[in-house]
Amino acid sequence: MRKSFVLFLVLLVAFGFTAMAGWHANGVPTDVPKGAPSGVWTNAANVSLWGYVNNGNGITVTSYDFVKGPSDVVIPFMIDGLPVTDIGDGCFNIYDTQNGSWTGRAVTSVAGGENLKRLPSNCFASCSFLTSVNLPLIQILGSGAFSYCGALTSVSFPNAILIEAGAFFGAGLVTASFPQVKVIHDGAFNACGYLSAINIEQVVDLGTYVFHQNGSLTAVKCQNVETIGYQCFMYCSSLASLEIPKVKTIGDWAFGCCPNLTMLRMGKNAPDQGNYVFEQSYSAIIYVTDPFATNWGSYWCGRPVIQKVDEVGVPYYGASNDLNMGNYAVWAGSVNAGDYSGTLTVSGMNVNAASYSQPAPLALNSNGGDVLVSGASPDGTSKLIVAGPARISGYFYFGDPAASGTWRMGDLSGDFVVERFNGSYWEVKHTITP
Repeated sequence: MRKSFVLFLVLLVAFGFTAMAGWHANGVPTDVPKGAPSGVWTNAANVSLWGYVNNGNGITVTSYDFVKGPSDVVIPFMIDGLPVTDIGDGCFNIYDTQNGSWTGRAVTSVAGGENLKRLPSNCFASCSFLTSVNLPLIQILGSGAFSYCGALTSVSFPNAILIEAGAFFGAGLVTASFPQVKVIHDGAFNACGYLSAINIEQVVDLGTYVFHQNGSLTAVKCQNVETIGYQCFMYCSSLASLEIPKVKTIGDWAFGCCPNLTMLRMGKNAPDQGNYVFEQSYSAIIYVTDPFATNWGSYWCGRPVIQKVDEVGVPYYGASNDLNMGNYAVWAGSVNAGDYSGTLTVSGMNVNAASYSQPAPLALNSNGGDVLVSGASPDGTSKLIVAGPARISGYFYFGDPAASGTWRMGDLSGDFVVERFNGSYWEVKHTITP
């Protein structure tokens, strides 16, 4: 009786620990680990669908049964009580040794894999049916990992810090987000012809050919980048502006053949001049955001440089008796020729610019007693950029001076001021002291 009671207690304790841990016999957790991201810690319904080996530190999954298993694949968290830490070659595709190419299997989505930190090279290469990826804990994307995934239009890897060469080469991406990535290797997004917007806000190093031939690319968030490699943005024909205030090195042909590129905002001292950096990108203007930056001169790599003093928001208001030039309108006769010197650039006024296909800064110039507008269209930033030793004698009006809400800019006791008429008097909204 005593022996039976002791045996019962041993079994009860063992069962209790198993229940507390929440494990099935096959090693898959039944409960959500404490602190796990919502909607991420799901596991494969049947571990028997997977081929796997013990890699010494955990489990490497080597194959998946696409006949018995769903095409919406969930990579297990654990197998045989060990973490799944790696994906073996050929798990999701087949390599043809004769022509040196991959043929993807019929995977449509992939999720889970909470112990995976790295996706190996060519992991999902040529998986042409893959439309969704939810692997938020991945830190390293191997070379060619999603190359030629034509149906994959959007990805987000919030914890990725490294993207290796050709990881998304020829993929169908339209949008992508890698907010923590620091380094992107050569050709990572080369030939992603549909990619229009990407967030790589913490990236420091962009390799060669990273966005080469990305004809739809219009928005790149990379304000911390320091190195831009050879032909990095070449043939990005839709790219109009880029903010790279910390850049130190720009490679040859980095912005070659970007016909719509009109604005590059830089903030540091001028990088060493590469060769053909803006080859056939004839509209590019460099705006230096640090007024104390050095070694720029009037031109850098053949493109004009404007070293700004300050910037403020200036909405535009039209009036029936404005001077009209196409879709632009400025109040005529308020500033006479010779009343100011230097370069004054106004960009992003709220005009009817629907007919314009590409943005460009506006330049105000005195000519024959009137202030005229030159340039193609606003750049959309809704900011007034004052560059160099600008000076206006009197005021320049954006609309009818007698109308409430009209803005003006001009000289006030030696300062450059921006004011708005409230119907009774002019309110000073911003002051720039030379």
